Formats: sequence, structure tokens, C-alpha cells
Amino acid sequence: MGGKRIAALDKFPHWLVVEGSIIIGIFVACYSVAWGLLGWSDAWDLLVGRATPRNAPYPWLSWPLSVLGWLAVPAFIGGVVGYLVTSHIDDRRVVSDEDFVKKVAERVREGGHQ
Repeated sequence: MGGKRIAALDKFPHWLVVEGSIIIGIFVACYSVAWGLLGWSDAWDLLVGRATPRNAPYPWLSWPLSVLGWLAVPAFIGGVVGYLVTSHIDDRRVVSDEDFVKKVAERVREGGHQ
């Protein structure tokens, strides 16, 4: 993607492409190396906390993978979900008191609930 196209993105897609790609890249690199050295099952166990990095081979890799699993991944997911929920709520139109009263009066005239 060109610089102008990235700059033209909305807030969330821009953040995901610029800052989010760095976090995702670090995670993928760390997990891929762990997968290659430890195997899929052991790397997954370290990532989700079923295994302790203290007893694992390659402590220089086991500890960062464990920290990613316990801190970075939930923080990233929580940040993404929090932003999406907030932007969805912000997109809701605020109805003035007068418009609300008019809509309620129209519904009452039309026969109640819909």
C-alpha cells in the first residue's frame, strides 16, 4: 500500500496497518521460530500458559512467547474490540428531545407498539 493510500484510511484501519502490523509481525515471528524449534504443541502450550517457560528449552524464546501469550495478545485483542465497540457507539445518531417526542407521538397515533 502506498503512503497516500495508508494516510487516507480511517482511524482503525490506519492503526491496524501501521502500528498493529508491527505487533502482529513480532507475534508471528516469535511464534514461528518457537514452532520451528519446539514444535507446534509445545509452542502453543507456552503461548496459552499451559506450560511454564522456566522448564522449557530455549529460554531466550520461551519467556518472550509466554509474555506475548499473557500480555500482548489479550491487550491487542482488547484494544481492537474496545475501539470497534466505541466507534460503533459513536456512530449512533443522537436524537434531540423534540424529535424523540415527535416519534413517540407518531407511534401512539399509529396504534402503539411496532
